[in-house]
Amino acid sequence: MNAIMTVVSAYLIDKSGRRTLLLYSMSLMSLASAVLAFSITYDLALLSSLSIIGFVATFAIGLGPIPFLIIPEIVDTHSVATASSLGLSINWICNFLVSSLFLEVREILGGKVFYIFATYLFVAYIIGNRILPETKAKTVEEVWHDWSGKYVKT
Repeated sequence: MNAIMTVVSAYLIDKSGRRTLLLYSMSLMSLASAVLAFSITYDLALLSSLSIIGFVATFAIGLGPIPFLIIPEIVDTHSVATASSLGLSINWICNFLVSSLFLEVREILGGKVFYIFATYLFVAYIIGNRILPETKAKTVEEVWHDWSGKYVKT
């Protein structure tokens, strides 16, 4: 599913825009996490399976590839390597923390642990919807001008 939807994402990124796909991805991943928590809590195996597939599919369309593609489109050319390294480092640190703590939190909350993911993704959607610019067919300078009202000095 991840591989198939990544191919779909490659097609959709230029058609619908990075911001749109990222917001779509976060909102549907939040919904899929909430449905997963519900389905585990009430022992609904088929619904659990479908929500996991939905989660993976919507991750592959947006939140998986787009953060790495959008960094060079919103950061000055001289800072792209640093911003990408910082973003990747934070990503791996967060992945490590989630994977290290997941089993302990699941022991306490059971299937309801996925409500934490749903809430986090919903908050990320709200923040992204407020501050994330659309970068489709724009230069870094145009993105920054739209974002802050000032051109980036290079």
